[in-house]
Amino acid sequence: MDDGLQHHTLHRDLSLLVLDALQPLGNGRVLPAGPLREPFARTLGRSDAVCAVAPYADGTGARVAAPPSEAALRDVLGLPPHQHVNTARLERRSPLLPPGAGAVGSG
Repeated sequence: MDDGLQHHTLHRDLSLLVLDALQPLGNGRVLPAGPLREPFARTLGRSDAVCAVAPYADGTGARVAAPPSEAALRDVLGLPPHQHVNTARLERRSPLLPPGAGAVGSG
């Protein structure tokens, strides 16, 4: 469910905060001046874990090598030591390839 963190009456077993790994907080401002829907500190306080997702390519189409390290994310976001942090990268897959072809890690 999108925006489950902002739906305060919704029962949840886990609150996962998903961020853009390349620009986790954008300009750091809340809508309409920036991309955040509420202050980051408030959202972080209600989150069990943070997942930073890097795109396959940046805005110019150049492939992004990998998401930042956990240490780099902790530093940029000022995360407390107990906060769980995960990183991921989206992979582009061609719908024309047979199943398993072009998978991450395949030759």
